[in-house]
Amino acid sequence: MTDLLHEPDVSAHRAGAEPLAGYRLLEPLGRGGFGEVWKCEAPGGLFKAVKFVPVGDDGFQQEMQAFERIKAIRHPFLLTLERVEVVGSDLVMVMELADCQLGDRFQECVAAGRAGIPRSELLGYMLEVAEALDMIGAKYGLQHLDVKPPNLFLVAGHAKVGDYGLVRRAERNGEKSAAGGFTPKYTSPEVLTGKVDIRSDQYSLALVYAELLTGRFPFPGTTANQLMMQHVTGTPDLSALPESDRAVVGRALSKDPAARFQSCLAFVGALIDSTTRIRTAAPALPPNQTTSASLDVTLVTGPRSDRGPRETVPSHPAQITTLSTASKSPSALLVRPQDRVETPVRVSDQVRRPPPTAPTESTDPFSDLTLVMSVERLHATRPRAVAADPMTVVDFVGEVVGQALARAPAAAGPQETGERIRFLSTVPPNLVPLKVRAVGERCGLTVTQPEPRRMVLRKEYKDPLARAGRPSYNRGGYEVVVLLPEPTAREVHATARVYGGPDQAFIRMAEGEMPEVLRQLRSELQNVQERRRHPRHRFDTVVRVYPLFTDGQIGKAVEGRLIDVSASGALFETPSEVGSGQMFIEFPKVEGVEGLAIYMRVVRVSSPTDSTGVITAGRFRRTD
Repeated sequence: MTDLLHEPDVSAHRAGAEPLAGYRLLEPLGRGGFGEVWKCEAPGGLFKAVKFVPVGDDGFQQEMQAFERIKAIRHPFLLTLERVEVVGSDLVMVMELADCQLGDRFQECVAAGRAGIPRSELLGYMLEVAEALDMIGAKYGLQHLDVKPPNLFLVAGHAKVGDYGLVRRAERNGEKSAAGGFTPKYTSPEVLTGKVDIRSDQYSLALVYAELLTGRFPFPGTTANQLMMQHVTGTPDLSALPESDRAVVGRALSKDPAARFQSCLAFVGALIDSTTRIRTAAPALPPNQTTSASLDVTLVTGPRSDRGPRETVPSHPAQITTLSTASKSPSALLVRPQDRVETPVRVSDQVRRPPPTAPTESTDPFSDLTLVMSVERLHATRPRAVAADPMTVVDFVGEVVGQALARAPAAAGPQETGERIRFLSTVPPNLVPLKVRAVGERCGLTVTQPEPRRMVLRKEYKDPLARAGRPSYNRGGYEVVVLLPEPTAREVHATARVYGGPDQAFIRMAEGEMPEVLRQLRSELQNVQERRRHPRHRFDTVVRVYPLFTDGQIGKAVEGRLIDVSASGALFETPSEVGSGQMFIEFPKVEGVEGLAIYMRVVRVSSPTDSTGVITAGRFRRTD
């Protein structure tokens, strides 16, 4: 994976060159993990930004996949991507040229003696960014996954979201290698563990808000590994924020995405409502509608004594009245740098303060669903008729687990002795191989790494006949194969087995040692207790998985094989990703539950090297 914290040392391009006919490079604007960006003069004398990504780099495939997802999307607060093509050894992307990054505006404020960007001004930018992020999330099911000050741009005083290289589908895991890239400083905990939630960008936006307002980042880590661990297990320090902001930002930074606000606009609306007394009302969103359909905002300020030096009041009536974003931006009500005289412009004292009103949450798109449904009703025309569950979750799962136990295979013989474990590692990815090697050396095993994501810990059988100088035909031993996690998945697979033809004494010794090696591996790589309350039961049977999208729609069925099931969830394999973090799963070959599907939420997804497909672990929503 390309390290997004570091930049290439040199540029492969030069001023005056024309990578595309009529596009003349002027000066470099910046470099990042996947490439470099230049200012250029386009045909007609227009100025544009051009990004170059080397075709052979990890970032090339990621950028191409992101472009396919974002190319049809248009929004006034998204930086426009105008042209994409491969030229020689580079992927070349031409895009709208911004005036500056939001980080530049922050530095300007710091140079002027402020802690950060003035709150009223920053909230205007946050509203525009939130509107764009919610639109790509609600309408297209995508998350930007790289929300940070360098990727938020200012154009004519308005904020725009840019740099789509890490865009991925919400509520699904990233692809292998570069497709799972991330910026450790601003990445949500669920993305670090391989899951992309519809509220992942909200977490990053909350970090950006706190940092740009106060000049202090909520987590104190100074290295990528420290920051990743603090995102997963640490508590953010929000003491630099105004007291009224702390609970709001704290909720947006919840480790559990379900505990965050329903949308980025709801988060920013709560910030606005907390102290500036801006009243927001975000109506329910119909399916496939953008979040900017209608956001009414009225701006009111406190006494002049709270506002510092004398200010100039804007004369534009839209800045002191209610405004609908169907025609204009809600952030037009808030201050822009070009409006400033000496301090940010605010509305006069004479505007009457309305009673505070909490932001309205969207309506539930799942109101016509139940935890257990017939497959027929699952595909019925919406709104689907609400009906009682044909079966309780407990009874449904009981039928499946009962048949798993009934079909359990007989115990394996000693020559097939083996164990398998899988768990989420809480150790930074670059430390995992070192930890595995340490366990092997401690247990007296030889350690090899034949592939980048595969390590083997082995003890060979020493035939006593060989020591007597007689020929030996019983070569073998035992080995523990460790499949290291993908860059963002964090799931470790370890399998122990006896191989070859060792004698019974060696097999008995291996049966005692292999569980201890696996236990030590888990202890070294997982220092946070995994929450697994129910035993798993192997069950090889067909499953059909129906993705459930954020607008309540049911997607096309994906057929796969069940691996195991427990009273709390299931593990199954499909040829490709299901494409959603929520789903209904059907067991068509299990008696008693034919024709029914049960709701399940994805816990993690992985693509281990010993599997030809994608393995998904999910949890049932129990009601007992």
